[in-house]
Amino acid sequence: MTNATVLYKKKDGKCTQDPSLLRQEFVGNEFVAPGEWALLVNEKYEIPCEKAGL
Repeated sequence: MTNATVLYKKKDGKCTQDPSLLRQEFVGNEFVAPGEWALLVNEKYEIPCEKAGL
C-alpha cells in the first residue's frame, strides 16, 4: 500500500486535492493485477489550480 494525493480540475474550473491510498497485491516476487484505489474518508481540499500545476 502507498499513500497518494490525486489532483484534478473539475468542470467548474476549480481544482481539488484528494488524499487516497493505492493497494496492490504482491505475490511471490511480483505485483499482480492492476492496483485498487481506496478513497479515504479524509476530506478533499479545494486548492488554487496554479499550485496544482493544472
